[in-house]
Amino acid sequence: MTGRLMGPAFPFRIEAGGVARAAGHAKVEDGLRHLLAGRAGERVMLRDYGTAVPARLQEPGSAALAPLLRRDIERALARFMPEVRLTAPVRVTVDGERLTVAVEYAVRPDDVVRRLELDLP
Repeated sequence: MTGRLMGPAFPFRIEAGGVARAAGHAKVEDGLRHLLAGRAGERVMLRDYGTAVPARLQEPGSAALAPLLRRDIERALARFMPEVRLTAPVRVTVDGERLTVAVEYAVRPDDVVRRLELDLP
């Protein structure tokens, strides 16, 4: 992957006298984590950024929760990370109080399929 996808690392931190940066697949994975951790409506200038995942973590796990979160995550990815092409449907697993989100994706120019699995408490 070229250095085309480059920017500040998430979480934001200072390293070696400057802002920590991420590039390539690390930047994409940072962006995915940031998007999933962002609560929709919490950014002042970009109210639509984020997902309902943080708000729904407080709700009891049910069979209806996974499809709602899957749809919300797919919409957020399409809108805020158009460079990410999903290669499989987003998989959301609710197990008691634990929520797991698995995303299979590819990013141009190399289109290598990668998988990111996040466990949310």
